[in-house]
This record gives sequence, C-alpha cells and structure tokens, in this order.
Amino acid sequence: MPFLISPSFWLVCGMSFGMTLIREAFNLWTPLYLAEAGGETAGRAAIASLVFPLVGGFSVLVMGALSDLFGTAGRGKLLAPAALLTAIGLVVLARLGQQHGLTLRLLLLAAVSFLMIGPYSLLAGVMALDLGGKRGGATASGMIDSAGYLGAVLSGWGIGWLAENNGWQTALYALAAVALATAGVGAAYAMSRRTLSSNATV
Repeated sequence: MPFLISPSFWLVCGMSFGMTLIREAFNLWTPLYLAEAGGETAGRAAIASLVFPLVGGFSVLVMGALSDLFGTAGRGKLLAPAALLTAIGLVVLARLGQQHGLTLRLLLLAAVSFLMIGPYSLLAGVMALDLGGKRGGATASGMIDSAGYLGAVLSGWGIGWLAENNGWQTALYALAAVALATAGVGAAYAMSRRTLSSNATV
C-alpha cells in the first residue's frame, strides 16, 4: 500500500479529522445551540436544526459536479477555500448576540453546511480512490474515515464541554480554529498534488 507513505494521504486524513469534527458538532449540538444561544423552544430548535443536513445534501451534489469538472489534480483547490470560508462563517456565528433572530442564525448555519459538507464528502470517496487506486482505494477510504471518527469523538465530548463551561461563543470560536487549521492542511494538500502533477508531466 504505497499510499501509506504518501504525504498527500495523511493530509487527507487531517482534513477528514477536522471536517468530521465540525460536521458532528453541528449534528449533535445544533438543537441545543439554537435553544440556549438563540432562545428558541426545544421543539422549534429541533425542527430548525434540520437545515444543516438538508443544505448539506445539496452541497454534496454541487461539490460532486465541481469535482468532476476539476478532475484529480484540481480537487484539492476546492478544499482550502471552502474550509477558510467555513471558518469565517463560524466566527460570524459566534459573534451573534441574543438580539439576533433565528433567520440569521439559520442562514449562517446553512452557509457553513454548504461550504463544509460537500468537500467532506470527497475525502473518503473519490479522493480515497485517487490516492489508493483500484487495489488500495477501500483501505484508504477506511483509514480516512477512521481519522474522521477520531474527530467525531472529540466533537461530542470537547465541544459539549466548551459550550457548557465557557459558552457557545467559545465553542464556535474553537470550531472556527479547527476550520482554519483544516484550510491550512487543504492548502498543503493542493500544493502536494500540484507538485506530483508537475513531476508527472516532466
């Protein structure tokens, strides 16, 4: 399995860790966030939180089309900008106060979902096949998913702890920091793939 010694593979694992952490944080905590930070009733918050997976589904479709357009060498160019914009969206979300209504919060949650879920869907799918090929694609996908599950565990415990002990603003700033770090990893991945592509054409 030569992909195991590939820096690109481990960079994809790093992105999977970061993006899964953010995704699972919102899957787990959005209803509670809307109830506590937004002042919504539990029922209204639960229904409103469905915007996150719903918009994420559209994001997967759009990102799949863009991935086909950009091809193997260009997929990395999609990830870093998306993660950077996700970080910005999370900072704006963190700065909202009690006076801001549900509509603005949902718009920002939808933006974060759209920017992050689509790129996330590429990691253990088509990008695993790019790295592992026909013989190692399934192994690559499993290992990339495993890195993501580590992020999911941290999101369930860590983000909940931060929100409970330091408030939702701190928890959202922490998620923004994760998104920013993921953007850096994505930029490194894009450069590594560009270098490989350049070497292949020499």
